[in-house]
Amino acid sequence: MDNEIQLNKYYKSKYFYHIDPDRIISRLPKDSASKQDITSLFHAIFHEIILESKAFSEYILPENDLPNLSFFNDSYKNDSIRSKPKTLIALCKASLFHHCILHGFETHLSDSSSLKNPYIKKKMYFNYISGNNIPLSGATDRDIGHGFFYSLNKQEDYTDNKDTEICKTYNSSYYKRFNKNVNGYSHHLLESYNSSTNPKRLWVPKYQSSALLFLFQSKKAVPFDNAILSSEPLYSNIVFRYETLYGDAKSWKEKQLSNKQDCILFDTVLENSYRFMFLEKMKDFLYKLSIPETVSNDTLTYHDLEGQAFLEMVSNYISSLPITYNCFIFLEYACYAALHSTNLKDIMYPPLPDASLGQRFSFATQSKDQLALTAIQRISDFFRMLNYCTIPLLEDLWDVIDYKLNLTLNDYIDFIDLNYEMITADYSAFYHSETDFHTMWKNSLAQKNCNFEDAYNRFSSCLKSSDYTQKSDSLSRQKSSVLNNLSFLIQQKCRPIFSKHTAIDEVILSQSSDYKNKTPYYSEYDVFQRQHLNSIFNFVQQYNPNCPY
Repeated sequence: MDNEIQLNKYYKSKYFYHIDPDRIISRLPKDSASKQDITSLFHAIFHEIILESKAFSEYILPENDLPNLSFFNDSYKNDSIRSKPKTLIALCKASLFHHCILHGFETHLSDSSSLKNPYIKKKMYFNYISGNNIPLSGATDRDIGHGFFYSLNKQEDYTDNKDTEICKTYNSSYYKRFNKNVNGYSHHLLESYNSSTNPKRLWVPKYQSSALLFLFQSKKAVPFDNAILSSEPLYSNIVFRYETLYGDAKSWKEKQLSNKQDCILFDTVLENSYRFMFLEKMKDFLYKLSIPETVSNDTLTYHDLEGQAFLEMVSNYISSLPITYNCFIFLEYACYAALHSTNLKDIMYPPLPDASLGQRFSFATQSKDQLALTAIQRISDFFRMLNYCTIPLLEDLWDVIDYKLNLTLNDYIDFIDLNYEMITADYSAFYHSETDFHTMWKNSLAQKNCNFEDAYNRFSSCLKSSDYTQKSDSLSRQKSSVLNNLSFLIQQKCRPIFSKHTAIDEVILSQSSDYKNKTPYYSEYDVFQRQHLNSIFNFVQQYNPNCPY
């Protein structure tokens, strides 16, 4: 990682969030530099990061037993061992743990100096030696289609890839389709990765080239773009074209990629761009919302969440989560917690410092309509905090620790080799399975002394020996209202891409005089900064590390 970028993240953590990365490092195992057990080391790093960033992460990653200081004041009076919420929280924690590791993996790949390590063989395809980008051209497509790591380890220089006929086919078909599709989502997506100023060339990051080559060559991408751009789009056509493109991507991945790291890189690009895996789970979830439940009049159900407000919340905050795998499990937790809370409205998040537990769980009576509206608002607040504060903070802290410990690309490669099944497993399907494996997992979480690393290792070992399947209704069996809502989410996700900062970065950037004139929210930023400054000043006035107490 560039030293200047690393320092920026270090100082942002230390002086904006008041989190000292050096204190995290001091608590890591003394032999962490040897990195003999990379999985245990990554667990230790994540544990210390969560512990140090408690103020910003406890609402979703509590270190203590429930109840926690969440957004929902959720309580589980009828669940003595609280297995369901503990299972959901543990699965959310595993997903965030993997996100930090995959973020570090990508950070190393984006740095060309990281490729100068013993994993990379000396004799490699020449186009991968210089620079971070590679052209999508008939001369190189045969290699990069099989993945970045596959290409790095090629022993031959496939000169026949430069065949004139291959280049002709490339220029006459792919580029022709690409240039005619200038308003399509796939075109905007490819352009967002393009580093070339030449309108007739596409230079894309090498480690992302396989997924981008698929998108460039796929005959299913443009029909989907056209379905989205139609003046009178049919929701059934949009969903059908979307699922067809997803099927094409899964087929490419199965036929072309054999390396675990390449499969993850392929998923990372397409999942963050199209949200295939997430919206596949949403289809069944929307069906669940559409079914009325027979309960008492004052009990909130999933059906009460159904509506445009819920769809807007999913579109605005959840579809944009940067998490590649198991993004959906966070929605499972948030909805479960909101529906099991009887005190959503009276106590806000974050709680007042002097708020007692009795105040926080006073269970004030609210109408069902009020609960439903408040639940959706609180779920929105939960994901805003996760998306724009907690995840960027965890990424920055992970990058700083990575730099301080001199972690290498090899460390991430080793972890992925050991834990690929755990990283890519469908946690939602596992959570809803009715197997002995599920019962064992819930019971293990019920143990008071069960820490995250133990639960993770137990989950991983059982996952490899279990057989659970993902259930999804076919397109023909779905209700039209469900397809209509799913089509809305697809349309909202697959729009032209605009670069944006995270919310916290915008607050920091607003201190720049050049940035002040560009944001309509400067007055709010100014108030925030003044309050933050006052808090820091008051702390500094009272803090003297040399004064004996």
